[in-house]
Amino acid sequence: MVHYHFVECLLTSADTEMVNMRQDLKAEIYEAEAILKRTLQLTAEDKNIIPANKKHIVALIEDAQSRGLTTQRRVIILQHIRRLARLTETDFAAFTSEDAKHVMNLLEKFQYSDWTKVTCKKIFKQLMRQ
Repeated sequence: MVHYHFVECLLTSADTEMVNMRQDLKAEIYEAEAILKRTLQLTAEDKNIIPANKKHIVALIEDAQSRGLTTQRRVIILQHIRRLARLTETDFAAFTSEDAKHVMNLLEKFQYSDWTKVTCKKIFKQLMRQ
């Protein structure tokens, strides 16, 4: 007589262990936590980003974490929002549609790839909704 519950528990436990191993391996390969920490530090030290926007950036990253986004995704968000924050001296909270257009126009002038520009715009929209 086969005890299906026992076999089911073994599979579930093995699956969970495999998922944990994959996550540990990804963390080791990409060192995402170290990159995130270093990029947050660089943001805090960046003299080209106004203090109010630094707070908005940290809040955006904390929100991304609370929504369950991976560390690597938070690194991508942080890198792109830093790029945008360096283009303006206006507090994100006080942004008007004219300010947003100005930043988007500046972004278009740089030699970034189309995907970088698209990602920056998506993240910027997300920040503006916050």
